[in-house]
Amino acid sequence: MQFANLRYGEPGEPSGNGNRSNFTVPGNVAGLISTAILAGVFLVGLPVARWFLAVSVPAGLVVAWVLRRSRS
Repeated sequence: MQFANLRYGEPGEPSGNGNRSNFTVPGNVAGLISTAILAGVFLVGLPVARWFLAVSVPAGLVVAWVLRRSRS
């Protein structure tokens, strides 16, 4: 069988099927750098995503500004 080694394990165990849903990066400079690199790779691989990024980054900055102002 071609996919015999792709078994499902118990929750929290690696399944061996390439699922990376538990991939985490700490919220520090390393996280910022990895986010920027992944965004760059995403934009190179999928040029249509440039429009999404062009809209979502300013929208995110506005939301962050509003949330920061509301805390004061």
